[in-house]
Amino acid sequence: MLRIANEERPWMEMLPTQGATIGELTLSMQQYPVQQGTLFTINYHNELGRVWIAEECWQRWCEGLIGTANRSAIDPELLYGIAEWGLAPLLQASDATLCQNEPPTSCSNLPHQLALHIKWTVEEHEFHSIIFTWPTGFLRNIVGELSAARQQIYPAPPVVVPVYLGWCQLTLIELESIEIGMGVRIHCFGDIRLGFFAIQLPGGIYARVLLTEDNTMKFDELVQDIETLLASGSPMSKSDGTSSVELEQIPQQVLFEIGRASLEIGQLRQLKTGDVLPVGGC
Repeated sequence: MLRIANEERPWMEMLPTQGATIGELTLSMQQYPVQQGTLFTINYHNELGRVWIAEECWQRWCEGLIGTANRSAIDPELLYGIAEWGLAPLLQASDATLCQNEPPTSCSNLPHQLALHIKWTVEEHEFHSIIFTWPTGFLRNIVGELSAARQQIYPAPPVVVPVYLGWCQLTLIELESIEIGMGVRIHCFGDIRLGFFAIQLPGGIYARVLLTEDNTMKFDELVQDIETLLASGSPMSKSDGTSSVELEQIPQQVLFEIGRASLEIGQLRQLKTGDVLPVGGC
């Protein structure tokens, strides 16, 4: 499940879903792939913050300028100058300074974290950054009022999610014996005549939904895993842990997908039970 830091929640609401370009910076809320990076310390009005730069970006920048990214082989003053040049668009936009007495360190970003991602370009080198423990007012000084005249919007494609009719339990032997024309008894997630189905959202979240004729989707229940939805329907068979069971005889949970639906990313940000969203088919 995606997580978000408390200090980043206001920016999730302030920034457009598709992100915004302000001056030389492009800001967006997104999940960034887990990878190594380099952490720099900045000073904003005597408050310290941390700027994480993806290792690939930092390595290309150093190698393009001096032929190596090995910090131990670079003079500290030269390293500071290289870093200050690369971070210049961010520092100038925020009125912050790079701390020379705090050398950069290696650090990986967090998995399953929705974070404010800031991108900029210097000398055709693209930088991707995440801000850790930023000082009060640091980002607000960058973003300002986010007036429409200063925004450059990038349309984001909708998220396509599978729609499930129901489920059943079959052993591997039963699955192998299924042929065209055979019937299988399934347990539905609700009355399909009324439009009750289940969908899988990004981050492994499942939901019981009601689809209507006017292309809307009402969320009746949000859960962390599919087993919760299955348990609320017909009881699942459980094997006796004291007896040995052949692998081919262990019941397998089978979901029946009947189609897919498309949802806008922005509509998924603060999703809660009872919400009604427009939906497209595909």
